[in-house]
Amino acid sequence: EKSLKRYSVQESHEYYKDAYRLMMDNPTHRKENRELFYDLLNKWSLVYYYRGDFKEQTGLLKLHEAEADLIQSSEIRGMFYGWLGFNLTFRKESEDSYQYLQKALEIGKEIKNQRIIGYAYTWLTWLCATMDRYDEAYSYWENAVENAKTIDYDQYLYFKAMGGISQIAVFCGDKAHCYDVGNEVLNYGKRHSNIRSQVVGHICIGHSHYSDGNYDEALISYSKALEIAVDPFYTEWARLYVGITFFIIGELEKAEQALTEVASYIEKFGCEIMSSATYPMIGAILISKGEMSKGLELIKRSYRSDLKKKWGYGIGMTEYTLAKVYAQMARGEEKPKFSILAKNFKFIVQNVELLSNVVYGIRRRSVFQ
Repeated sequence: EKSLKRYSVQESHEYYKDAYRLMMDNPTHRKENRELFYDLLNKWSLVYYYRGDFKEQTGLLKLHEAEADLIQSSEIRGMFYGWLGFNLTFRKESEDSYQYLQKALEIGKEIKNQRIIGYAYTWLTWLCATMDRYDEAYSYWENAVENAKTIDYDQYLYFKAMGGISQIAVFCGDKAHCYDVGNEVLNYGKRHSNIRSQVVGHICIGHSHYSDGNYDEALISYSKALEIAVDPFYTEWARLYVGITFFIIGELEKAEQALTEVASYIEKFGCEIMSSATYPMIGAILISKGEMSKGLELIKRSYRSDLKKKWGYGIGMTEYTLAKVYAQMARGEEKPKFSILAKNFKFIVQNVELLSNVVYGIRRRSVFQ
């Protein structure tokens, strides 16, 4: 844990890995100390989060899910289900994520454990925003913030709970609230010398500018987050929005550079939640460069994945992108331009449900599939 506080994420990961191997090598000892073993998994999960290795973490937590109900400590069991649910958010397994987080919340309420309740509310905020359930997300956010303020020893819980408004804002445009919270989280990070909180603060402020259509200011905030980030996940999180913003303002070469790095990270570590913006934008950039086949295949691959996982945001975006491609191709444009797509990207994000409903009736006969 000391290594994690020093931002030595890989060093901390190795310590937990060694402890895990020791317990796995002695099944009898592990069963006799089941609470200790699952407490190890819970603490290790925070390291996995900052490393951003959601693919490996999924395998680890799923491997030990079967015995989770045998844990006598409700607090440890509740946190285990909470971490499993939060992990699945990044894998775009929304329904399963929601069920596990609700299970964690229920356990927390049963034993009146404010920390479990706070974590569940916080993670449900981020999840529900991606599921187009904004009212529910906002309610969870309010509860998460109120709860986090009573647990002053957990800095992660505070800035993660507060930062949940940014996830809501980027989809439904609560820009003023997001700006104020962003500054509060940023200043909190400075007071406590917490770089992670500062990264979240800069991203929140960036989202407020983004929602207002002030992309130059958004880019400044996202770039600040990228500049100071030290954890792999927070680095790629900030880089994602730097790339998106470059795409929107038409700086396609810079967008491609940033998004290509994010795509490599997604492929390696399974942070699939980032793919719904990353792949269609890279595909559009490739098409604008004349690499039609490669670009289309990347967009359609993203579309098929989002359709399979019922990921509304991704479905709306990729179908809109593909429609623009085919429309421009039908007009005989050899290398479709994406300035219109970029300028209307904010509309796409904020009208995911509408766009998804519009195209729903043509999916079965769609050339997109």
